[in-house]
Amino acid sequence: MIDCKTLNEGHIVSKVLLVFVLSALGHFTFGQQLEIALYKTKLNNEERTHISESLRFQIDFYNELFGDSISGNIKARFFGRQSDFVGYSKDNVGINNAHSLAGYFNPRTDELVVFKENGSDRFLSVYSHELSHALLSKKVARPPVWLNEGLAEFFGAIIFTSDGTSGRISPFRVRDAYGVIKSKSNLKKFFDKSYEDWEKSRRNEYDIAWSIINFLYFKDVDMFVSIINWVAKEADSIRVLEKEYPGGYDQFHNDIKNYYRKLLNR
Repeated sequence: MIDCKTLNEGHIVSKVLLVFVLSALGHFTFGQQLEIALYKTKLNNEERTHISESLRFQIDFYNELFGDSISGNIKARFFGRQSDFVGYSKDNVGINNAHSLAGYFNPRTDELVVFKENGSDRFLSVYSHELSHALLSKKVARPPVWLNEGLAEFFGAIIFTSDGTSGRISPFRVRDAYGVIKSKSNLKKFFDKSYEDWEKSRRNEYDIAWSIINFLYFKDVDMFVSIINWVAKEADSIRVLEKEYPGGYDQFHNDIKNYYRKLLNR
């Protein structure tokens, strides 16, 4: 476990009051930011807390990152039955392979669609992941895919409770990512991947993207904010690292390689 409470210190100041309102129709509203519809499922108190705190946390993060407030509402639909999730995705979104998905963000409607499997809390991670896509899309039309997915994976790995936040590091995730991270040239190629390249391979891309975001954040928050902001604007990740990371890309590669090598005891 990594203590992520530092994420709330200094750089992230709560600006949004979230009010949980339940209507007789099974719709929830968190302030003016998120509207939730439940289909043959329910949310317990812990799940409600995660949903509201992840929303608060991410809105504050992106507001701080880009220097202004995110406006507009986001919808979220939670389906308790996979058949309903698949049917809705096919009939309303045109997705024919939803049976292999746990959730997605539809940018045309600003909508998160999530399958809430009975007895599993995985949907909370999926919700936080897709919420990041929704919020980032309000600021950047087409960010580099590693940044878009890396931030989503970073937030998806955080556990939000009434006592604070914490995150998990999976040794398997780090091990799989390290195979690419340890090679300077392979990591450069990863930064240059397009959305089309990502969709074609999808082996350990999510692990690598998460590893980069995780490393940059815990290395130095101010530097992290600067790098992410510039990458979102310029899209040329290597050029940004050359300019913004002390020592340039070569030093970045040495630092991230050594960081995860130590975690793996190699």
